[in-house]
Amino acid sequence: MKFVFAFFILTFSFFSFAQVAKSSDKKSAQENSAIEENVSNIESGENDSLSKNSAEEKKSFEEKYLLFKTSSQEIRMLETNADIFSASSSAQKNRVLTNISGGELQRRFYDENFRLSKIEYWQIASSSAQSKMRRRKTYAFGADGKISELRENDFDAQTSSITFFNSDGKIRSSRKNILRDGKLDSFEIFTYEYDGEGRVLQEDRKLFQVQGKKQKRVLSQRVVNKYSGEKISETSFYENSALRIRTAVS
Repeated sequence: MKFVFAFFILTFSFFSFAQVAKSSDKKSAQENSAIEENVSNIESGENDSLSKNSAEEKKSFEEKYLLFKTSSQEIRMLETNADIFSASSSAQKNRVLTNISGGELQRRFYDENFRLSKIEYWQIASSSAQSKMRRRKTYAFGADGKISELRENDFDAQTSSITFFNSDGKIRSSRKNILRDGKLDSFEIFTYEYDGEGRVLQEDRKLFQVQGKKQKRVLSQRVVNKYSGEKISETSFYENSALRIRTAVS
């Protein structure tokens, strides 16, 4: 299984102990070749997280690791009992951290400001051709450096969504698309209103059914909150403009 994991990493041009010298970056290639030539750059160790009173517990919780470094002491790959981590860079100047745990591989992309910009979740199979991406998250940032947008794709569930955030980091609106046989079947839209203290005053949900080029709203829901001091004093729930439930909190 470790062989399959290593092969999968190589397929995505990550650094590994046996193939790092094939990097297109000359500097990285020279540094990575030093990993093969200089075994002193490979560190191994054990991490005992339990009390020394019990030898059996100590043995069962030992975590062994292999740490692969370049000649300039930059970490290229870390392998533990249960996980494999690999660091690399992409053509888009992203910094990529890869983690393999069990049968899943995660790729985390960081931009030039070291902000998390994308996460990919892959299901590992016996070959790279059979492996597939299951989910993906992509982040966008505003001029203030805060997250302004989140796009999510769930390829197994055939859904995609986009969420917009305000300057306080709270959800302003979102839309979720539901596909059927690769085509848009329905979608729902959420919008939120807040008071000056960042509390939710109103939440709206609208569900639309799609038939060809036509869109029909089939459901509309609204939740309205009123506050007394710091606590909610009343909540009203509307469905298709009709009041369904009103709850008063004393």
